[in-house]
Amino acid sequence: MIEVTEKETMEEATAVIIEKPYILRPIEADDLDYLAGIIDKIGIDKIAECFDKKEINKLIDKKEDSEDLIKEVGIDLMVKIASIIVKNYRVAKSDIYSLLASVSGLTVDNIAHLKLPVYVQMIIDVFKQDGFIDSFRVASSLLG
Repeated sequence: MIEVTEKETMEEATAVIIEKPYILRPIEADDLDYLAGIIDKIGIDKIAECFDKKEINKLIDKKEDSEDLIKEVGIDLMVKIASIIVKNYRVAKSDIYSLLASVSGLTVDNIAHLKLPVYVQMIIDVFKQDGFIDSFRVASSLLG
């Protein structure tokens, strides 16, 4: 289980303190329905573009050779997918809320009333979990 501290700094142009009122558990079999719903509503083509060889190579080209190259590209890929989900949240809102509630132990109503920065950071935190991209790929392959 990933424990998120009460306050954590999110690095951007300026440091922003985001209170995270949740602890995330890893994605599991019961979450497949939510993942499939999100992918289906957003469109498999938008998600599949992230796994395109050219897109992966663009991410690799931006990085310097290092021991953590695969991890760094994976994180960039997760953030890219999270961005697609945030941009298209209206069409998959109920599935996104349900997934976040499932992995955090919060209710769907709690998720709906999170402050916007907390909500967006929560989506990113879910996508940064070990094994999430593999789970997302499997769910995507079931639909496409």
